[in-house]
Amino acid sequence: MAFTAETVANDNICVIWVDDMIDVFTWRNTFGIEIKTPHLDRLLSRGLRFANAYATVPLCAPCRAELATGLSPFRTGLVDLNRFWRNVMPPEKAWAYDLRRAGFYTFTTGKVDATYMPMPERYRRVLFHEDVPAGDRSDRTGVKEYLDRGPGIKGINHPDDDGSQDDRFYDHKVAQNAIDFLGRADPSRRHLMQLGFKHPHYNLECPDRFYAQYDAGAIRWPEIAAAEDYHGPQPGFAVYEAAYIANGNWTPEKAGDEGWRQVVRAYFAAISHVDHEIGRFLAALEASPLARRPPWSSCPTTASTLAITTVSTR
Repeated sequence: MAFTAETVANDNICVIWVDDMIDVFTWRNTFGIEIKTPHLDRLLSRGLRFANAYATVPLCAPCRAELATGLSPFRTGLVDLNRFWRNVMPPEKAWAYDLRRAGFYTFTTGKVDATYMPMPERYRRVLFHEDVPAGDRSDRTGVKEYLDRGPGIKGINHPDDDGSQDDRFYDHKVAQNAIDFLGRADPSRRHLMQLGFKHPHYNLECPDRFYAQYDAGAIRWPEIAAAEDYHGPQPGFAVYEAAYIANGNWTPEKAGDEGWRQVVRAYFAAISHVDHEIGRFLAALEASPLARRPPWSSCPTTASTLAITTVSTR
């Protein structure tokens, strides 16, 4: 189906933000084991993947500002991690403002265009009808520490994780907030839904069954990585969570081979964790009145009822 003004005339829009996820399609099998993302795979196999898209400034805050406003960082001056777009621009600069003016009911939850905290009220009341907070819970038991240092290399509910502690995690709350919204959303209106997930951003603690999916001993140095990455970045070079897969403070040279393997395993486990929560939301969405047919359907019937965009920021 062509993506035109006519075919999307009655659409809803869902934007899923994922924090610090690598391009799993490029790196999926390069470490000796396979990164498991069945729900993202299903979504993208029935949609459109932009395989040659690049960030103007590959840092978290500038990316989020550019995505939220459509304005280049070199135009706004937001080129570092010290400011968010709401520090320098009014709410009218966000495209969510235009959608709300056009009659969309706007909902957001989680880390979307700034931090993990709900946005200031003077922005929320202009941009979103609902900004539902999410958070981690500390009452976790069965904690398995796979590495005694690093960015939270721990599996929760070990050794027989049955999902009973999933609700202790930020990403479960994000998905549940959105699922709950689907139950009360008015199907006669158009909607903007935004979900901002945390994993695989550190810490890398997640339900232990996602750790169990990966064998740390089978992890190998990726052949497609640059040779100099083995030694980490140049002095002063910014390094973030996604760099654990190839460089940074957790290279084999710096962390030892076993430490590096455990960090890579934890990063992959966190990717599978967020994939699971995205899958929970997608299943609820498909069954909801907002999706009269699945958003990934290619049937040439009526116009699709939902356009989903998934973005990863670093």
